[in-house]
Amino acid sequence: MNLRLFYAIQKMAKIERTASTTVNWPVDKNYEIIKAAQKDTRMRAYMDLFFENYRQGELGKLNAILESSQFEQEQETERLVFIANEVENPEQYDIPPPSVTIMPTANFKTEYRITSDQLPLNNTVVYNVGMRYVRSDPYTGAAILYSYLYCGGMRKHSAHLILHFPNITRKTWKRSSKKPAPKGRAIISRSGRRNYLWSSLRGHTKPSSTHLSENFLVGFCFRFREYQNGFVTH
Repeated sequence: MNLRLFYAIQKMAKIERTASTTVNWPVDKNYEIIKAAQKDTRMRAYMDLFFENYRQGELGKLNAILESSQFEQEQETERLVFIANEVENPEQYDIPPPSVTIMPTANFKTEYRITSDQLPLNNTVVYNVGMRYVRSDPYTGAAILYSYLYCGGMRKHSAHLILHFPNITRKTWKRSSKKPAPKGRAIISRSGRRNYLWSSLRGHTKPSSTHLSENFLVGFCFRFREYQNGFVTH
């Protein structure tokens, strides 16, 4: 279990000023969710708690009520027990993983020979994405996680987030962008997004590597609209 997920959820709740609760669903010996009525017991309890206070007009206080509720305390206690008994070396998650490097932006520009003036923040977080073909999972989710953990969130940033794809060439990106999107999937290269992606690559001295900035990531995550059988960014 990657504890950075819990830590990112906690930071997200604080940054977005919302309440967030993690619920441990019952699983079998193979860690598959038990498909019986008991799997919904905690969700029913949580929804009862939510709507009880919502209907009483306590919406302005709802976050605080949820965070201080007995339900949340029970979930947190169980989470701590799980970490103590099931997670090996939990301290390793207190620092970024090997695929993430945090450095001064000036050092990043020097190391990658970036001349752009569009990186005004003092620090840059580089996420080295190890995939060898274009896909979204689990890398998009991990990037959002790192954005909350190390960059101040998805909307206002305390550091730049750079996705580095050393195993994906520009040719591969272009070839993938021309493929029709399968039904129910997402594509990232229409209505100007392709222009942004490719313009961010021009002038880079490593033609075999690709970088995406956090601006592209925000657009990818927040600016979807339906298009034919799939989705495109706009």
